Amino acid sequence: MVVKTITCFLWQGKAISAAEAFFGMGTMFGPSLGGALYEYGGFSLPFWISGGILIILVILLLLLLEDKSDLYTRLEEEQKVSWLQVQHSSFLLSPCVM
Repeated sequence: MVVKTITCFLWQGKAISAAEAFFGMGTMFGPSLGGALYEYGGFSLPFWISGGILIILVILLLLLLEDKSDLYTRLEEEQKVSWLQVQHSSFLLSPCVM
């Protein structure tokens, strides 16, 4: 859902694949990095390091991401859709046809 709101339609596939790649890298290297931090600084060091990284990322996201919430509120105000229109849409019937 976040990928849809941040990236344009042409870049959504690349954004999802990059997120999955970083998830896989974290799964591969995370335990060994956490183990090395545990050996170096004890039980609390991996938590302090990950907490510091998360704080830095939150600050960067607050500074770099745009607020697009007014875009969606304008859409809701302009277009009113009734349940009858939703029931008659061809989008709901397409899984039944396939």
